[in-house]
Amino acid sequence: MTKNKSIFSSGSYQTVGNVLAAKDRRANFQDRLLKNDDSLTMICAKMNIPGPIKNNSMIKKMFGLACENFEKNYLAGIEIKNSFVWDYPSGPEKFYLIDEDPFSLKKIALAFEDSSSLGRLCDFDVLFYENDGKETISRQQMNVPPRRCFLCDDPAKNCARSRRHKVSELQAKIDQIFLELFK
Repeated sequence: MTKNKSIFSSGSYQTVGNVLAAKDRRANFQDRLLKNDDSLTMICAKMNIPGPIKNNSMIKKMFGLACENFEKNYLAGIEIKNSFVWDYPSGPEKFYLIDEDPFSLKKIALAFEDSSSLGRLCDFDVLFYENDGKETISRQQMNVPPRRCFLCDDPAKNCARSRRHKVSELQAKIDQIFLELFK
């Protein structure tokens, strides 16, 4: 990436339909894995990428660095029973299966998400199987404040819902993060 070129200048344009199909594919995969061994906890890692470009070589590079950092610095000493990596135009994803308490893993995931600008771009959901269904642990359940917008520091969901920031502004911030990470 050159200084004047955005990391979003390449990649496949994703429609709302593409993103929703990816969400369904992810949910079905999670269900299958968790039903297969309902004693394991799953961490589903993905990135929060605004706009129609969700994946390309630079986004994959950031995601790879995020997962490497998470595994090395946050999952150190925890055995990962299995992992799966997806590389779809809708964005890279990684699924970790771990035999640990879901609430302990959610604390770890939250620590990573709140640790840096790269962590703030990531979404590390923690899921487990209970009462014949898939459960997800929210920040609210953990008594943790909502995620903050990386532009104005208000709750990110409020900014997203109201479309407070232009996609180009959000992408410019991600470009800046990329440049800082890969000088």
